[in-house]
Amino acid sequence: NIKDSQNFITSKYHIEKIMNCISLDEKDNIFEIGAGKGHFTVELIKRCNFVTALEIDSKLCEVTRNKLLNYPNYQIVNDDILKFTFPSHNPYKIFGSIPYNISTNIIRKIVFESAATVTYLIVEYG
Repeated sequence: NIKDSQNFITSKYHIEKIMNCISLDEKDNIFEIGAGKGHFTVELIKRCNFVTALEIDSKLCEVTRNKLLNYPNYQIVNDDILKFTFPSHNPYKIFGSIPYNISTNIIRKIVFESAATVTYLIVEYG
């Protein structure tokens, strides 16, 4: 949807290249902002202890849920990231390919309202 200024990265090559540039392991708990169609969610689940995938679009939540039927270590939360409350305890990391039109608001929320140890965001150039 053009109003959301979103770009879904679907190329397995690019997804793998991005995943190889970040530091994740089987002990990590991840909050994924903007699960979209679940392309990154699958890769996060394979590498991490637990993934909480946040997605505002209920149709995309269903697409992602159907893609993850064989995995037990995740939950999908149909919520607006700007209204979501991050936990204040237990270490976690944040990953997201975020909507460009609200990237500043998302970054502010992460910086001022999360206790994430590390954040990896894909944002627009510029």
